[in-house]
Amino acid sequence: MIRIPARDIILEQGTLNRIAQEHLPKTETLRSLNLELLPGLIRLHIDGTLPLVGNRTVVADLSVSLQGNELWLRLEKTNVPLIPKAAIVSIVASQANINGLRAEGASLVLNMVEAFAYYELQTQVNTVHVEQGSMRVICLIPSNG
Repeated sequence: MIRIPARDIILEQGTLNRIAQEHLPKTETLRSLNLELLPGLIRLHIDGTLPLVGNRTVVADLSVSLQGNELWLRLEKTNVPLIPKAAIVSIVASQANINGLRAEGASLVLNMVEAFAYYELQTQVNTVHVEQGSMRVICLIPSNG
């Protein structure tokens, strides 16, 4: 286990897309998923044959907030407004092989402790900022560490 004391970690868009490719197996339902990091939001480009949508690319804008140890990615809007947001979120969560990821209504929720544990990292996320092309994660050493 690697412990990360107070650190400012910058995750670049390319790195996050590589991680997504590792944890999202290509299927007919979800052929590809690409993340675009913009100030204050994450834009997903989801390509596949999706229930209720058919064979197309869906663009989804997610707002980002941190609640305790959980990163909440709330689906704000898509280019297919007639499809329920919860359905799109559920499809992504069900296809992903990511520890600690679940769907909560119109939000993807990622337990950061579980996600970091996969990489044998122990830390507590204090702040998350999404910027153009990168995500800044400020971590503090866990109080029990």
